[in-house]
Amino acid sequence: MRELELSLISKYRTELMGIATVSILLCHAGANHVALGPLLPLFGLAQFGNALFFMLSGYGLFFSLHKLTFTPFGVLLWYKRRLLRIFIPYLIWCIPFFVYQCVVYPDTNWFEWFYVFSLLSYWDGSGGVAWFLSVLIALYFISPFIYKSLLSRGNVLTNAAIITIIACVFYFLKPTNVTFRLICSNMPNLLAFTLGMTLGYFTTLNKAVNFWWFVLGGSMAIALFFIRHHEAHMLHLGTCMMVLPVLVWLLNCTRRGHASLRWVGKISLESYLTNGALPRIVALIPWGAAAWLNTGNYLGYSIVIVAGLFLAWVMHIMAEPIIKKL
Repeated sequence: MRELELSLISKYRTELMGIATVSILLCHAGANHVALGPLLPLFGLAQFGNALFFMLSGYGLFFSLHKLTFTPFGVLLWYKRRLLRIFIPYLIWCIPFFVYQCVVYPDTNWFEWFYVFSLLSYWDGSGGVAWFLSVLIALYFISPFIYKSLLSRGNVLTNAAIITIIACVFYFLKPTNVTFRLICSNMPNLLAFTLGMTLGYFTTLNKAVNFWWFVLGGSMAIALFFIRHHEAHMLHLGTCMMVLPVLVWLLNCTRRGHASLRWVGKISLESYLTNGALPRIVALIPWGAAAWLNTGNYLGYSIVIVAGLFLAWVMHIMAEPIIKKL
């Protein structure tokens, strides 16, 4: 099997989302002081899950936009449906932090607090509570434009190449403005998103792609990372492109683990949120004389993963009926 049947990405999209989620949980281990020793760089490469998540998001949105009637009302309704799937789980996640802030720090500067939790603070360089949501929402806003640009004059490959070249030019810029610099550093995420949309288009044509094209594209992305030595997003994109055909092939070869991956894939957004917050909470556990149990922070981060997935599942159950009603 030297070709990837693109329809298999659609078939296993939820499982792939699950793999992306597990990859992110693994790569966060090092940042959360888990003693990984010489395995730390290997766990760091698991950040390809970010690129895989953005690629699969673009892939899914292509089919959503493909069904859309491009009228002003139709586009606004589309934005509403897409953004609700982000904001409802996010608001549920924010409520406990808001209550905590009200009780413990009633003199909080609420304008600043809401600004940080609005996800806008990421773009001025002051941080943010969930950078990937800030980037994902931006990609959602421009996705109809990307869709139209790809399909312009029916030459999708040429249009995708033009978008890639423009994105790479921005990637190599060194702007002094913080917002512009963040936009440039996120060009690999835009490329992953656009790649997903492009693969979505060719899926509708029942196409297959030779594995070597993914290897070539991934190698070029990794080469760009070493040339520019920018933030590692481009490295993660290259890794994602190389492993994607292998992941799909493995999923197609065996049925083991599919149910678990589908479950994790359905709560991927929520699990990213919980994994960002829980480490600081679990770090407050007074281990005392039982500190030996948490040597290397293996137990602590295991608690983070298990509790995070459980809370993500609860958030998902709470959010789904609200989203359907709205």
